[in-house]
Amino acid sequence: MANIYQLDAAFDGLAPAPACPCCNGKTSLFGTKEFNITGNDYFCGERQFTDSGIQVPYYTCNTCSYLFTNAMDSWSDEDFKNLIYNNEYIKTDPPFTYDRPKGNAEMLAHLFGATRNVLTVLDYGGGNGLLAKMLKGKGFCAKSYDPFHDNPNIQKGKRYHLVTAFEVVEHVPDQKKLFKDMLGYIGDTGVLFFSTLLQNDDFAQDGMNWWYICPRNGHVGFHTEASLKTLAASLGYKYHNLTGELHMICKQVPGYARHLLEEKEQLPCPNSPKSRRFDAA
Repeated sequence: MANIYQLDAAFDGLAPAPACPCCNGKTSLFGTKEFNITGNDYFCGERQFTDSGIQVPYYTCNTCSYLFTNAMDSWSDEDFKNLIYNNEYIKTDPPFTYDRPKGNAEMLAHLFGATRNVLTVLDYGGGNGLLAKMLKGKGFCAKSYDPFHDNPNIQKGKRYHLVTAFEVVEHVPDQKKLFKDMLGYIGDTGVLFFSTLLQNDDFAQDGMNWWYICPRNGHVGFHTEASLKTLAASLGYKYHNLTGELHMICKQVPGYARHLLEEKEQLPCPNSPKSRRFDAA
């Protein structure tokens, strides 16, 4: 089993920079961050954990600008459960347990309520399944899948009209495998609707002190529009940037999702709190 002290081996100034997980492009070291920094540090204005003494390296792709760390690439699911998604994870992201699923259920009911009687929904990376339960309560046919929770097994090969993935993408080292798996559930006719913050004005200003770069949350990668376009195209799909936080990938936009493009200026940003200027470093 891994331990956080093995992260030291990932930061070797003499080692070659890893290839980009999205486009295989060359990368450069962008900076490092203390392992125990959380997103919640910025919103509370104080640290949730003491320093681990481990600096996590983040690299930027010279082609698509994807920003990522390879420090946890060799970790197993069990390692992530023990070292990140453990009983102290709530300190890193308090809205994870209730507020975020509630807000996302309300958003989905607003956006897809008119077709809830015919849509099948899979919430990918859905934690304990609360969002799917809330959607069922609102009349949707919804299921949840998350490898870090004891969800029922989801049938491989089954297709859904709508696959959601809220605050999932930034947690996964192998981006090609992740998107191939998620898109496998929508086939040729469905929609992947997901959230993750793109590198934005806050990132341009704050650099490594951007609040979204928080290793203890398990945030290992941060996209640009170019990196998501590259991933989608490599799998035969088209990427649509809706808000910089909300995104859609599909082959052809079906009628039940067309309004997302037509009215994207009015779409909510439920998971994007204002950036705070607390210096977690």
